[in-house]
Amino acid sequence: MASKAAAFSKSIQSYLTYTKMPWGQLFYATAWHQIDRFLEGAGQSILDVGKRSLLYRDGMTG
Repeated sequence: MASKAAAFSKSIQSYLTYTKMPWGQLFYATAWHQIDRFLEGAGQSILDVGKRSLLYRDGMTG
């Protein structure tokens, strides 16, 4: 678990920078909602941690 926390901590600044850039805003304004609807229908969700996205099912890592 510590390695996941460390990876998240290292990527948070680049993630926040990305979301402020025009291309990051465009991504989150369009594609993210489509992806989220698809995953909700499958009972899954995404924890986006910047460069890595972890797929979760029913609250557990899949």
